[in-house]
Amino acid sequence: MIARRRMRGGFTLIEMLLATTLAAILMGGVLTATAALARDRRRMESRTAIDSSTGVMEMIRRDLANGAAIVGATHQSEFELVSFGGIDAKTFAANQRLAQVRYRVARSGTSAGVLLREQTYLDDAIRPDRWSEVVAAGVKKVTLTVVSDDADPVHLGDDVAERLRGANGSGAIVAARRVPSRVRVRIEFLNRVVDREMVLR
Repeated sequence: MIARRRMRGGFTLIEMLLATTLAAILMGGVLTATAALARDRRRMESRTAIDSSTGVMEMIRRDLANGAAIVGATHQSEFELVSFGGIDAKTFAANQRLAQVRYRVARSGTSAGVLLREQTYLDDAIRPDRWSEVVAAGVKKVTLTVVSDDADPVHLGDDVAERLRGANGSGAIVAARRVPSRVRVRIEFLNRVVDREMVLR
């Protein structure tokens, strides 16, 4: 009778070393791919943030460049214009209509909020078509500072002043200054600050 060799059920030392080496190589590849994905995501988020803040600044610059007057005082959370930079609410295309344009930070709590652009037409007393849109999120403050010395007081006309009083809901006389040739706009986000001086004319 031929004696049969007993078969063992375990792995040899060489097999264990090969398995460990292969697992280490695979884990290294997974970690490298994960790190690359995280790096690309951070790049895309920062690029998107820069693009969005650039778009907001361009929108504010367009409203100021088409502006007839800065209305009232500028605060650290809002400013208001009378501008020929009206935007159609349905198509988002510029229609150059006379409008009251207000930028303000709306907060739901004590943290940062959203930057709103609110618009009311001033050239049609029957259909002012009030509407607002969110132009940026994660905003703490927005500040408009006059840099040049040509922001003289300006009279808007009785009908426009009356509509402004009605739109503001206070009924008080609204002080207006000419949009100056140079202003500084500063937007404080949660993780960055965008500060730009604008030459309007």
